[in-house]
Amino acid sequence: MIIEKVDTIKLKKIFGGFNFEIVKEIPWNARVKLFNIKNHQEIFFMSNPNHSIKIKKLNKDEYVKIETGEIKKFIHNETRKDDLSSVADSIKKLRNLINNNFSGGQKEFMFTVTYKENMKDVKKLYTDFNKFIKRFRYLVGENKFEYISIVEPQARGAWHCHILLKFNNDIEFIENKTIAKLWRKGFVTVKRIKNNVTNIGAYLSAYLANLEYLEDNIKLLEKMDVDASKLIFKDIVIDNKEKKFIKGARLYLYPAGMRIFRKSKGIQYPEVIKGKYRELKDKYNLKNPFYVQEVVIKDDDNNFISKNIYEQYA
Repeated sequence: MIIEKVDTIKLKKIFGGFNFEIVKEIPWNARVKLFNIKNHQEIFFMSNPNHSIKIKKLNKDEYVKIETGEIKKFIHNETRKDDLSSVADSIKKLRNLINNNFSGGQKEFMFTVTYKENMKDVKKLYTDFNKFIKRFRYLVGENKFEYISIVEPQARGAWHCHILLKFNNDIEFIENKTIAKLWRKGFVTVKRIKNNVTNIGAYLSAYLANLEYLEDNIKLLEKMDVDASKLIFKDIVIDNKEKKFIKGARLYLYPAGMRIFRKSKGIQYPEVIKGKYRELKDKYNLKNPFYVQEVVIKDDDNNFISKNIYEQYA
């Protein structure tokens, strides 16, 4: 499956006011989904919502297409780069999940926990994280916070973990050394999540998905048969320093089918409302979107499957 994206905010900067001529508008009577997120709304439109092919699984290696009776073999993907639709879905879910539960401020933190050694066993990472979170609950008290944990692979193959925490009440700053004693495996950093970012989910999920622009990282992606000409670069400010990153490149390092993030029970997905485009816009008083993106999906033979459009409203 081939996915082509058009970021209309960037097109607007390049082409002036012509970006909305490039991205086809959503028809007024089209059926859409409205994600009613804590600090903004997002409309999702799919031009061909029935594009999925109905199949029946025969065994772990084969399936039959219901419409034609044709028997096909499953492609067992080895890395996330072979399953871009799954990548896009995971990042979208993570972004919406963060936006629906986090807004920054005195109650919210991000811990990053790493290993001293070059630890490449993701199962061990999950085990160590579960032990860490139990120790942390014992320290601060049961039911005092909720979390989202995101596993992150490094280019050298090592794993570490980012943990977003939301406390029930304001809390004093937590020292790195306190978390290091609970983690026991290596280095940690503790940061309070800032509340001056409009779309905190997009900011954090992009930060976690991107790979720093370094010569070794470019070489690694080329070894993985990633077309360097299609890489997108982005400048991101981290700790008041501007660095260049390769957009979404870290996702190529994840094994296929792996859960990128996990959450505690109190972390809630946003409400999803289905309806017609115009009716939902009128009901929720949605005027001009602050961000629009078009995603064109094609099959492996470059045949058009569907055009998806995302609109975000403050």
